[in-house]
Amino acid sequence: MNCKTGDLAVVVRGKSRGALVSVLEPSLMFVDAWVVRLHCWGMTNLRVVGKGDLANCYDANLRPIRDPGEDAQDESLSWLPVPSTDKAPA
Repeated sequence: MNCKTGDLAVVVRGKSRGALVSVLEPSLMFVDAWVVRLHCWGMTNLRVVGKGDLANCYDANLRPIRDPGEDAQDESLSWLPVPSTDKAPA
């Protein structure tokens, strides 16, 4: 599972792509899904649970937004070789 209860997440697949949601609890209606609270009105193509702003969303369609922590490393540094400190003769 990508998400945990209490996570803030973004919908990354489907018609609601880009919607921000809070992950509340595992869904009782669907396997590998969560009950989420919508934060972006107008992007309501998620399966609505009942009244208000609650919906079901599959875990595979969510990407959590979390603090990476103190020991996080920037993955973009691995895309290019490290520049050399050796200088070419002039």
